Amino acid sequence: MYHIEIQNELEQLLSLVAELDVEDSASWRVQVKGSLNHWHDLRDNLEQFVAEETIYFDTLSLDDEIDVYQYLEQEVLFKQTCLDLTYLIRLAYDLGVERRHIIEIYRHVVNLWLGYADLVSQIQQLGEMQGTQPLVLEVDYSTALLLTVCAIKFEDSQALVQIVDGLMCYQQDKLLDILHYAYFENPSISEHYHVTYPFQQLNEMLEQGVNEQTVTTYLNFIQKEQASGRYFEKKKFHMLSLLGQWSFEIFAICAVYQLDVNLFKDFKSVPDCF
Repeated sequence: MYHIEIQNELEQLLSLVAELDVEDSASWRVQVKGSLNHWHDLRDNLEQFVAEETIYFDTLSLDDEIDVYQYLEQEVLFKQTCLDLTYLIRLAYDLGVERRHIIEIYRHVVNLWLGYADLVSQIQQLGEMQGTQPLVLEVDYSTALLLTVCAIKFEDSQALVQIVDGLMCYQQDKLLDILHYAYFENPSISEHYHVTYPFQQLNEMLEQGVNEQTVTTYLNFIQKEQASGRYFEKKKFHMLSLLGQWSFEIFAICAVYQLDVNLFKDFKSVPDCF
């Protein structure tokens, strides 16, 4: 159990988001209004969520007088809230927010996900007591990937271990296996990808060796796919919409293989100061 004070985390995140000025389009990294509109929607929803104190479970103790199905309702609501709020990390980058504030947003989001992990743990305990089928702890794939990349990029090793331990259900995914390799007691690399497009294109890079040439080949593929519009087709992109147009995975791959990410700063899909 991580014993996260959920309401406090939500209030601090709301205070931070409310204070940030993201209205000046001159500072945006993505020159479309969609990111700003999405930011406003999430801010308004968060404000309502905090005001109504919608989440009432206590991560510090288990209340066995609450019916397990009440906890299940909380799980559905809180998971969707965490999924939605994770978008704030990428939207903050789109809208030109400073790196230090992006890190603050990321840390609040991670804590909320760990609070979600506590909730699921409580449901599992209640399920055992009441004979109910326990939940399997899982998160959206792009959320797992983005939080992992952030933890590596922001050198947050403690959070990375917590993410791997408490949130990951994609341990048979080749990309995440590579990024998590140093954090498992008995590491192994899967041959499969949970999301084959576009990450299966990483195979050539991994087989030939991660270097400037092979990473450039991968990024050229991404650039070509984005220019043609295929990258954003719903049937392929819906599982990665959280990541927007950005190849965040390159940061983590470069960190793992000790390659200077600045070699690829001219590619439009590589964030410039994330």
